[in-house]
Amino acid sequence: MDSTFIKRGRLEIIYQILLLCVKPSRKTNILYKCNLNHEQLDKYLEYLRSFDLLESFTNTRIEYYQITEKGKKFKGDFERLNSHLEPRTDAPVVSRRGQGKNTLEGSKTSGIFSTYAFGGRFPKQSYGRLV
Repeated sequence: MDSTFIKRGRLEIIYQILLLCVKPSRKTNILYKCNLNHEQLDKYLEYLRSFDLLESFTNTRIEYYQITEKGKKFKGDFERLNSHLEPRTDAPVVSRRGQGKNTLEGSKTSGIFSTYAFGGRFPKQSYGRLV
């Protein structure tokens, strides 16, 4: 699956943090590797610690984060579920560009989406209705 410009969901971010924290990791390392800002990272770390998926400990004044047994189970479950969502080679392909084939198996659409959704101009609005 092409992952260019696809937003990550909350579960993917949680999975990335847990995957990174299999070995003890510092906050800045998690911040950079997971591509989060400081505020987002604090919320995720607090969330993961509240559900005992992650634990923290201090070693020579540096705080480290490490996955717990419950977190390892969550990580394994996520990997198992995600493996069921891998794209199949025999699945029908949906075209993402407007060559008139924007539905399954190349059938043409009718209505507003065939004209406007793929690069055309937007329809005019009149009194709350499309004209």
